Amino acid sequence: MLSLSHHQHVSVRIMVLNIIKNPLIISCVVALAFNLLSLPLWQGLKDFIKLLASASLPLGLLCIGAGLTFMADKKDYALIAANSLLRLIAAPAAAYLLCTLAGLDGLERQIITLFFALPTAPSAYALTKMLGGNHALMASIISLQTLLAMITLPVVLWLVI
Repeated sequence: MLSLSHHQHVSVRIMVLNIIKNPLIISCVVALAFNLLSLPLWQGLKDFIKLLASASLPLGLLCIGAGLTFMADKKDYALIAANSLLRLIAAPAAAYLLCTLAGLDGLERQIITLFFALPTAPSAYALTKMLGGNHALMASIISLQTLLAMITLPVVLWLVI
């Protein structure tokens, strides 16, 4: 979160308040409480939450599409490309290597490597915009990584299996 709001000269107090008010953090805490306390959830609410969850990725991508501008500064092209290559190629390679060094093999190594091969989540756009970061740059990064992942994910999957 600090990297998304570094230009705002944010104090620790403001950062903690931003974390506490973050809808992603709040939903994780509520879900964890429900899970730990074994609280029952009304079936109608459960179905509603499932509908919201299934719509979250397309809605996130629509928000990114609305914020995407292809007229970005030329200096950003190298940053976007480097970020995408690191995320989609270097991260899974490092994860595979670390899993091998740690003695993990088989399904565990495959799952960890595939998780590291995924593109940046669309929720990063909303978080960047909420914290006043460069949301246009984040939209470009997410869009490019999502497109490139159509190529890199099958290759990583083929290599780790």
